[in-house]
Amino acid sequence: MGSPAAPAFANIVMAFWECEALPILKREFNIHFFCRYIDDLFFIIEGDSAVVNDFFNVMNSISNYVKFTLGNIGTTVNFLDVCLYWDVDEQRIHSRIHRKETFTNGYLHHTSNHPKHTIRNIPQGQFIRVSRMTSKWSDLIEEFHTVLSLFTHRGYDIQGLTLVSEEILSKRDSFFRAIIDFPSSFDGGQHQNGERNGYNVDTLCSFDTSSDGSLIKQIVIDNWKIINGNEDIRRTLGAGPKFVFRNRHNLKGILENSTSVSYGFSYYLMSDKLQFPSFFRTVPSDDFQAYGTSKLLKHFGWTWVGIVGTDNFHFHAATQHLNTDIIRTGGCVDFLEIIPMNNFEKKIIDILHIIKQSTVKVIVVYTRALHAIALMEEVVKQNVTGRFWVGITSWSISAEISKEVKETLNGSIAFQLHRGEIPGLKQFLYSTHPSTSPDDIFVKLFWEEAFGCKWMHSGNQSSVSVENTGSVKVCTGTERLEEVDTAIFDVNNFRFTYCMYNAVYAVANALHNMLSCKHGEGPFLNGECIDRHNFKPWQLLFYLKNVQFENSGGEKIFFDANGDPPAVYDILNWQIFPNGESHYVQVGIFDYNAPDGQQVKINEKSILWSTAFPQTPVSVCSKSCTPGFWKAARRGQPICCFDCLPCSKGEISNQTDATECISCPDLLWPDYNQEKCIPRSIEFLSYNEPLGATLASIPVFFTVVTATILCIFIKNQDTPIVKANNRELSYLLLLALMCCFLCSLIFIGKPKVYTCMFRQPAFGAAFALCVSSILGKTITVVIAFSATNPTSVLRKWTGSKTPAVIIFICVCVQVVICICWLTSNPSFPQLNMKSQEGKVIVECNEGSITAFYTMLGYLASLVAVSLVIAFFARKLPDSFNEARFISFSMLVFASVWLTFIPAYLSTQGKYMVAVEIFAIVSSSAGILCCIFIPKCYIIILRPEMNTREHLMGSSRVRNKT
Repeated sequence: MGSPAAPAFANIVMAFWECEALPILKREFNIHFFCRYIDDLFFIIEGDSAVVNDFFNVMNSISNYVKFTLGNIGTTVNFLDVCLYWDVDEQRIHSRIHRKETFTNGYLHHTSNHPKHTIRNIPQGQFIRVSRMTSKWSDLIEEFHTVLSLFTHRGYDIQGLTLVSEEILSKRDSFFRAIIDFPSSFDGGQHQNGERNGYNVDTLCSFDTSSDGSLIKQIVIDNWKIINGNEDIRRTLGAGPKFVFRNRHNLKGILENSTSVSYGFSYYLMSDKLQFPSFFRTVPSDDFQAYGTSKLLKHFGWTWVGIVGTDNFHFHAATQHLNTDIIRTGGCVDFLEIIPMNNFEKKIIDILHIIKQSTVKVIVVYTRALHAIALMEEVVKQNVTGRFWVGITSWSISAEISKEVKETLNGSIAFQLHRGEIPGLKQFLYSTHPSTSPDDIFVKLFWEEAFGCKWMHSGNQSSVSVENTGSVKVCTGTERLEEVDTAIFDVNNFRFTYCMYNAVYAVANALHNMLSCKHGEGPFLNGECIDRHNFKPWQLLFYLKNVQFENSGGEKIFFDANGDPPAVYDILNWQIFPNGESHYVQVGIFDYNAPDGQQVKINEKSILWSTAFPQTPVSVCSKSCTPGFWKAARRGQPICCFDCLPCSKGEISNQTDATECISCPDLLWPDYNQEKCIPRSIEFLSYNEPLGATLASIPVFFTVVTATILCIFIKNQDTPIVKANNRELSYLLLLALMCCFLCSLIFIGKPKVYTCMFRQPAFGAAFALCVSSILGKTITVVIAFSATNPTSVLRKWTGSKTPAVIIFICVCVQVVICICWLTSNPSFPQLNMKSQEGKVIVECNEGSITAFYTMLGYLASLVAVSLVIAFFARKLPDSFNEARFISFSMLVFASVWLTFIPAYLSTQGKYMVAVEIFAIVSSSAGILCCIFIPKCYIIILRPEMNTREHLMGSSRVRNKT
């Protein structure tokens, strides 16, 4: 585009054009597909050339700045570096590489001074690119030749390029790959014998010189002559398949040029319709068997298994798919061992050593019959027991299995092709007899094998001479096939025969549908039908794709988009009965098309397990974790190996083998076994519980006592002991103590908004009034005794105003602190679910902790001042002095609140509230008892001491002494 920024600007412009144009185009035309790369657009629309012209006219009318040109209309479209074209023979779209006219083959030269890995990877990348972008095999081979020619001219080694190309081809298709015979020059010219670019397109086959190859060649040629003799078949199938056998059998060449319906080839790659568009089969793909085996293992809970496979293209790929499916379904594979095709005896011994060391109880044998039998014979030889074997279709019903191996496999489970009913076949097989087929030597050989006898004939053709009949059982012809062991002659299990039966009927129904087509109702253009006397294989292919019928057994037969039949397998159980007879008994079925969870159906009551497993075998690396526990993976081991750990606090697991625990909602808590969430118990200090009732009754009691003392003082207000201690301050102190006792009741009960807001301020104000009253009494006493000298400056502070001012100022300071607290960050109720397990504590959040401790600190300062003043006034005359009682009460008060702080911080829930109530009540009770109980004692019990003379006398006596 000329400038580095040009693609970005072009992309922006076309994005705006796309937003404006697409709604218009979709409204006017039937657009099936659209994509855009910067300024290259790709549309698939429905219509003829006139519709295409209208489409371009509408596109060019949308914007004055974006215009399109219309090229030639044909069967080929180039988009970027891909060429899409319509294949007339196959009636489908294919893709191949598109090289523009400006292509200059500017790849790095092999002698370029670049890193070796860069030089090596450039051709490999181009081969991969061609493999991914080319859909048709013949185009792929041609493009590979082109790439080889391009890089050869750039100095690259032809042998190295050949190895790279074969590697890429093998990755694209691990079995059906062309073995390319590269000529010395790449001019694409005509070669001898009709060969072009190394391919023989005129002869039937080009085999190797081995005896097997010659034999196959002769069989194919002979049979093709027979087929070619039928004019109708030759017209249907064409002149003959064009394919190449160049040292290997290129079956892909056959399949590209003919329509095939297989009854036994289950290789998974045959489902790839890009490579094998004309291949169908009536046997399920190996992928389904691997998937079904993994579902079977999951059904029985066998999550810890081993796999033994065979090292060839068929079984190796299926084994890998089985391994993947087992892991995908939550299982684990302890070992996956592959038996080589040849010289496998040592490998089998090594596998048996691995099996004996493993804790696996269930082993899937996904091998050829030859390898499976050799493995089982070694199992019998080494007396390996305690293992459960799962077989597959390739060997599970093999007649070559010996009696000892059968005993080892007793109770095993195997997959097998679905058995169907073929009407009349059973009777036909039972009617087989050498007398009805005298020229068929195979019938006589079968008869001898089935009944363990020999036919007696005279002459050189005898199986046994007349002279040797004494030592050999002679076949009489009266033997009955109904009495033959089913392991030798089973006429009830038509499996591959049933698949062949369906294959024949599928082709027959396709031909019937094709020949029954009515003109004007056909599937082709304008409702046309094919010419029944001259039709092409792809036309039969069309009908075969859409064939759907119900066979004589009542089962629906059809092909899916990949040419595969409905994937159904029978699940068999090998059972040996006490009388020595052995049978495969169908115990279940696998249906891929069934809903999820119902694909495997097993009748476990009909399963006869082996003697080593009286019940369903258990094969797990770790036992299941019960509810309340979770699986913790062991480091360096598969996910099936784990430890069961209990859930953390506040979490549960309500299912077996939980991978993690789940937290309970806020208002719920795990039960004792941590299996379910139950409601938390709600906790707060209630009046209904013993602790709350006790803490409520105590302050009420002391309130009554305080009120009683107040009444006593009021009744005896004119007595000397009441008057001598400033009765107004005594009344105020008693009222403050009553408030202190009663404020503790706000702490009891379920916290609410207003109780939380005012309980701490009420407590602080009440105690501030109480302590400031004591401070006023103490200062009054000190001033009274210090102002006896007429010249003392303290005489002007005597009177009732001084304590009133002190009390007012002290209380106001506390009130200001509480108001600031309430207006800034007051207390509020909250649900505390973290302090105690399984409980919801309804408590008051103090809001501002700073304000709370400021209030307590201010009370502590008032107590400290009162304590210091009272301590220094303790030597004043006793009769007029209560400083000693005040000192003692302040010591009690300070002791209580000093112990309150650590106790308050170390408790939780309702006990925290109880600690504070106890501190309030005990400190208030200490003040009440220390200051007022001695006075009440004199007033009530020693009234003779409540006289002025007694008080004055006591004072003088103390002064003299």
